[in-house]
Amino acid sequence: MSIRFHPKYLEILPFIKIEIYAPDGGHKNPRFRLEFKETTSQQRKEWVALTCPCVNCGSQIHPIRERRSGRGGHIYLAPCCPLNQNMGCSRGGKAHAEYLAIRKDVEAL
Repeated sequence: MSIRFHPKYLEILPFIKIEIYAPDGGHKNPRFRLEFKETTSQQRKEWVALTCPCVNCGSQIHPIRERRSGRGGHIYLAPCCPLNQNMGCSRGGKAHAEYLAIRKDVEAL
């Protein structure tokens, strides 16, 4: 299943931003992250607690996570298992397709 079918997705969607972070894919297809715009502490608390199945293996995960870079409550979206749980999930075609679908939703706003 996808976070795109979670009841909170439409509430969360306007806060997601696409962040291009490296030209790994070349100028035509650079890599991107699904980051969040400014949110309240209540939104962060509620959204980080959400669970849904990983799009690859189906394990229950928290798709909205806090970045541990010292940015004070900065959150991001990752629709697959964390790397320290199952690195393969984030490297597969299902994860790639999910990232692209979410990006398409964000860009359609």
